[in-house]
Amino acid sequence: MKCSDRRSPGVAGISLYEYYAPGGVVSSGLLAEGDAFSLNGREILLLSGAFHYFRVHPARWRETLKKLKAAGLNAVETYVPWNLHEPRRAEFDFGGSRGAMSIFSTSAPRADGAERTSSSSCAPDHTFAPSGISAACQVSFWRDYTIAGQNLLRRLPVGGGDLLRQPFCELVDLQFTRGGPIIAVQIENEYGNFGYSDEPRDTLYLEFLRDNLIINGFGESLFFTSDTPSQSGDLGSVPGELMTANFKTGGENELKILKEIQPDRPLMVMEFWTGWFDHWLAEVHVTWAPETFAENLEMILNHNASVNMYMFIGGTNWGFMAGANTLNIWPHYAPDTTSYDYDAVLTEAGDYTEKYNLAKEIIARFNPLEGIGATHAIPPLSLSGWTAFGGSLAAPALYRCVLEVDGAPEDTWLDMSGWGKGAVFVNGFNLGRYWNAGPPKTLYLPGPLLKEGSNEIVVFEQYTASSEIMFRDTPILS
Repeated sequence: MKCSDRRSPGVAGISLYEYYAPGGVVSSGLLAEGDAFSLNGREILLLSGAFHYFRVHPARWRETLKKLKAAGLNAVETYVPWNLHEPRRAEFDFGGSRGAMSIFSTSAPRADGAERTSSSSCAPDHTFAPSGISAACQVSFWRDYTIAGQNLLRRLPVGGGDLLRQPFCELVDLQFTRGGPIIAVQIENEYGNFGYSDEPRDTLYLEFLRDNLIINGFGESLFFTSDTPSQSGDLGSVPGELMTANFKTGGENELKILKEIQPDRPLMVMEFWTGWFDHWLAEVHVTWAPETFAENLEMILNHNASVNMYMFIGGTNWGFMAGANTLNIWPHYAPDTTSYDYDAVLTEAGDYTEKYNLAKEIIARFNPLEGIGATHAIPPLSLSGWTAFGGSLAAPALYRCVLEVDGAPEDTWLDMSGWGKGAVFVNGFNLGRYWNAGPPKTLYLPGPLLKEGSNEIVVFEQYTASSEIMFRDTPILS
């Protein structure tokens, strides 16, 4: 089958899960053999989007999944913030407790049938599944390159004790072969970047992860690793397991090298970077021209390669969840901003973009699906009850006010450009950090975090406060 001839099942009233598991009968999971993937014996081109559930308010999960599906995607990929699911050693939070993850997921939509968003909301994997199929799962949890670390791995029993058993118990019955959405599990991500030159990587560690997956019941799903082939070749791979590629541009060369390294397996771009994240102190918000994005997406599909768009929706680094990167130049540390907009296919708030329309049009030529297409407008918030603070504004301090909301709350952005550096809490929820150094000057406040009537806003300001907070219906990202 030529790539241009690929079509979705196109059977009215039949979900993708029903197509690939007719009558609920499953004889095999996702296989990567030859030039194409197959699922339960039927060829499949994986068209996926990255959606990190912990970066999007639970009340918006179902809506976001519908937008992925409407774009023609048949799979979804997600990460897992294990620090939220195990905030303290041996104390697990998968919902239904007083932990941070439960508080965050209290308003999660409960879904049944093919979408399975409720059962996968706590997963350390790629387990969300519009139409019942999921793209991938990342369980990388521990990297230790020391001799002591390697010796510890040797002493650990296969199965890993408590290190990995708890998350696997939550997920093992969600595999496609058991009627669930999980079709693939990532052993590690970009492990080929660690180490020096062409030295072999710590395969003991990689094989430990793989073996634990098998012992804990995940041998029914496809295993894979992800690296940039031109930079690290097969150094981050596990013998016998699928290698996939991560890149933004230069994809033709990356796919060529990947095929040379792995000639008898189908091509998969596990991270096709649709934009990039922002760092504090950067001059501008990072963007990527929609036309260039579209050219590279089409190139990938023309190479008969499956693809996961990273990110499809970036979302928000709530609280103190934002990470950082190292630099080869001063200051050698580049902290990520609270906004994880990423210039992705959907905005931080989940609104449509030109990239969405282009992606939908391109995907329709390879795997057309019916779906929704109208954007939603954000009506202005009706605000009252704000009283300016009249005391000293030049010292680390907490500032509190009560915001009165008339009518049903909608999304808004807090304009913090007049403030210095700090964090904002709304009804007890930590929205994240702000810093007038930029590039972003606003904090996204989703409507579901507000309620009709009185809402408490607390600002922790480290340096110089403003006497007011402005609310906007659009963000300031640069």
